[in-house]
Amino acid sequence: MKKLSFGSFKMFKGNKSFSLVEVLLAVSVFAFSVTALSGSLYYGQESTRVSGDRTRAVLLAEEGIEAVRNIRTEAYSNLVDGTYGLVISSNQWNFSGTEDITDIFTRQVVISSLDAGVKEIQVTITWQQNTTRTGSLTLTTYLTSWNTSIWEQTTQAEFDTGIHENTVTAATGDGEVQLGTIVFGDWCNPTWTVSEYDLPGQGVAQSIEAIQGEIFIGTGQNASGLAFADLTVTSDEPPIVTLVEIFDGHKTNDVFGETGFGYIGTDTNAKEVVIIDVATTPFAEEGYFDAPGNLDADSVFVVGDKGYVTAGSPSGSSLYIFDLTSKTGSRSIIGTGISLTGTGKSLVVSGDYAYIAIDDATTQLEVVDISDPLNLSIVAQAQLTAAEGVDVFINESNNRAYLATKTSTTDPEMHILDITNKTGNLPVIGTYDTAGMDPTGVTAIVIDNVGVIVGHGGAEQYQVIDLTDINNPTRCGGLVTTTGINGVASIDNFDGNSYSYVITEDQNNELKIIQGGPGGGFGGGLGYPDDGAFTSSVSDTTSAAPYYFTAAWDEQLVPGIDLTFQLRSGTTSDLTGVPWYGPDGTSTTFFTDPLGEAIPAVMQNNRYVQYKGYFTSDTIATPVLESFRVNYEK
Repeated sequence: MKKLSFGSFKMFKGNKSFSLVEVLLAVSVFAFSVTALSGSLYYGQESTRVSGDRTRAVLLAEEGIEAVRNIRTEAYSNLVDGTYGLVISSNQWNFSGTEDITDIFTRQVVISSLDAGVKEIQVTITWQQNTTRTGSLTLTTYLTSWNTSIWEQTTQAEFDTGIHENTVTAATGDGEVQLGTIVFGDWCNPTWTVSEYDLPGQGVAQSIEAIQGEIFIGTGQNASGLAFADLTVTSDEPPIVTLVEIFDGHKTNDVFGETGFGYIGTDTNAKEVVIIDVATTPFAEEGYFDAPGNLDADSVFVVGDKGYVTAGSPSGSSLYIFDLTSKTGSRSIIGTGISLTGTGKSLVVSGDYAYIAIDDATTQLEVVDISDPLNLSIVAQAQLTAAEGVDVFINESNNRAYLATKTSTTDPEMHILDITNKTGNLPVIGTYDTAGMDPTGVTAIVIDNVGVIVGHGGAEQYQVIDLTDINNPTRCGGLVTTTGINGVASIDNFDGNSYSYVITEDQNNELKIIQGGPGGGFGGGLGYPDDGAFTSSVSDTTSAAPYYFTAAWDEQLVPGIDLTFQLRSGTTSDLTGVPWYGPDGTSTTFFTDPLGEAIPAVMQNNRYVQYKGYFTSDTIATPVLESFRVNYEK
């Protein structure tokens, strides 16, 4: 038999048998086909299931949207920001917990506010698709308070029903509220146009004293004048002057006033000082002081239970102290007094010292230690190169004296003295020349760094002095009057305003009021107050238990100014005494977002509602309220 080798192996044409390679290839193709067919069948079934789950998720999400819509329809107030589940209770949808579960599906509803009347609703469905994969689907919609009521004020007529505090209703557009304009007093830009008053009689007003709300004037230096006039004055714009009462019977050289009593220095020898009860009308003499000898009172001052008077005769002048523990009858002298270098024209008592302007060309001011009324002593003086002393003003700190002297062609007429150390010759800090005006009175408004000096003649009879640089006082304003000015008293911070009260020889209007102040505003002497308020009328919702959603408003603001609000509500239309609330339900916070803020729970279920706006200004611009609205459900 012949052997075959692999090297000579051949396939003969027409052989029907399979080789080993062909068998292996056929098996592989068959196995792959079976696997592919099995995979296709499995994933087809999985895809069908996932698709079905997603469809159910969509249906659950849509159901959630409709459920929230139904809850909104029941009451928009039910849509409180937060995360919720849903449940059917008493045949209607309600929120319950933070999620709800149906089979493999978990549903969450998230509510959030976009603005005062729009809620964003997100319904999210999550489920487990298989052991390794989670499914999630979210639908979003927006719901509005379409069925809520709105109380709105926007017209001039509506705003006119409110209460204004430094605010006004303007006719701009259909109406708005803003701060009212006020006169901004400026010491350095004075005018005569504020107020004036005609005193009774034909006498010449010669002396003046003022406290907040009250002016005391002596007009009796001739037979036609009245001895004393008491007037009230308001801080209105312009101030309103009212005569309280007059008193006569003496020729008055000086006047002093305090609450309840007036004091006049007279030339009546037996009654150099007359005490007047101004608390009751008609005015009557309550008591008096008789200085030793035949003297005329030149100046009078009162502090507590002691009175002080300078009184003199051609032979000399003295300072006397008298007892005022009672105001009735003859008041006794305390000690023996002390002689002065000259006539004491003006007297101011501050602390333990009396400061006296002396009508003397060498010693214009004397300082008397009054700490022991039984042992008075002159401890300091001003000996100036100037004319005679006329008037003196002492600051509250008791370290500066502002002394006016008679006119001089060579020397200044106002002198600022350092009285910190009340011994010897007082040093001069600064001086001011009135340019020919002969002074009759001087005062200073220290808080505003200005002084005022008045008199007769010269170019200006009312002069305002800038004391910012106390070593170099300069003129910053003035006024002219042909009749001259006999005296001045100034009041600062009278309800936020400052004034000079001056007495002139104008027989028709002796008293004139000049507004002062640091200036400000938007020009022309006008501006806006620092703050103001507007309280609306009370709105009746006609519902016994309304739900208040938001407060919103339209405004005009610029940097540096602001407009905020508070609200209150109650069960009766009279809300007097009901607290005002901010958004956190306390009286210490304010609504600040004009786009809208939620009204707190403390205000809910009250039929009547009211708002109050708070306006703040930089004096140049004002906040403007164009409209205000409250969204609520009846």
